[in-house]
Amino acid sequence: MIDTITEYQFVNEMIKHNHFTVQGSKVLFEYLEEINPNAEFDPVDIRCTYNEYESFEEIQEQYSNLDIKSISELKDYTIVLEIPDSNRLIILQF
Repeated sequence: MIDTITEYQFVNEMIKHNHFTVQGSKVLFEYLEEINPNAEFDPVDIRCTYNEYESFEEIQEQYSNLDIKSISELKDYTIVLEIPDSNRLIILQF
């Protein structure tokens, strides 16, 4: 059985455990819809696969062993989703 979810349902599920902001959830929804509109919705897998960070500096701290100097350089390692009108970023964990 397949259930199609709306952006609203996606956002509500993703913000439940404080892993994503509302705006970040919307950006992630758009990205996931773009790459595979027929994907199965698995919120646990999404929370384990993607992470939202308050800033690039927070990512640098998390991945300090890589000495990443810029968002452009970070994009060499992983998928980076920039959240408009903020410093927040979502990345595919690596």
